[in-house]
Amino acid sequence: MIDINGLRCWPSEPRYDQLVDGERLRARVAAGDSHLEANAGGGTTAGAVTLQAGRDFDRVILGIPAMALSITEPLARQSVKWKHMLSGVETVATQAVQLWLQPSVEQMGWRPSPSADQVSRRAVLGAYAQPFHTWADFSHLAASEDWPDHLRPHAVAYFLGTIPHDAEDAAQATTVKGNSQYELRESVQWLSTYATALWPGLVREHGELAWDLLVDPEAALGAARMDAQYHRANTHGTERYVQHTAGTTKYRLKAHESGFENLVLAGDWTDTGICGGCVETATMSGLQASRAISGYPRTVIGESR
Repeated sequence: MIDINGLRCWPSEPRYDQLVDGERLRARVAAGDSHLEANAGGGTTAGAVTLQAGRDFDRVILGIPAMALSITEPLARQSVKWKHMLSGVETVATQAVQLWLQPSVEQMGWRPSPSADQVSRRAVLGAYAQPFHTWADFSHLAASEDWPDHLRPHAVAYFLGTIPHDAEDAAQATTVKGNSQYELRESVQWLSTYATALWPGLVREHGELAWDLLVDPEAALGAARMDAQYHRANTHGTERYVQHTAGTTKYRLKAHESGFENLVLAGDWTDTGICGGCVETATMSGLQASRAISGYPRTVIGESR
């Protein structure tokens, strides 16, 4: 993790200095290769290496993302339930936009419950209008960001949702200054249509969106201020979101159910009892993997079966 003004954070890209051939990978990703493409052909390793249990290792913990499980296809040739697990775990492309705004969400018209405490007043809203059906109020993070006083935002908003399958190619096509241009167009249209129901103060009397409320160090005009916000389309490989589609729970394997000696599983694609794509599920899977190896912890909060 990295430290940002006293706040421990996940880095936004791999820490290449910790990776073998890290600079080569950094250069290929910077040139436009996806992370999977950049790692194809893997560095200095030539041919297969055989490791022997008891001599080279004690246990193998498979804790990689779902879309990287293709490396385990040799196991699928030995195990029907492993084959079913690989085919039953599905993923979806996602898109996100992060906005920095000058007024607070309350000043823009958001009305949290009067009885809510300071923490629960921060909104987490789901099942809203597509394609950005989820909003999380992360305004508290503004204090950890480096802003000059005259630009410091009072609201930080994360919006996210899925990308339709037939739009994935368009979402992959163009990225400018780190921003997905597909997602930029989508977010401008979405904000113009739906954001004013959340924040009435974001619209002027004549109905036009108050784009000037977005923080922009370049002071662009109108919707061009969206260029100063953060837009991302997650379409490649391990960026994709793990789904839990109807009828697929039976294909998931528990931490101790790999069917292979000395192989323990961890990840949000395993059968944790929640089986959802989230950090809570991933954490539960790690605890369950620990229990499979050591017996600790005996109880994992949230598992129901």
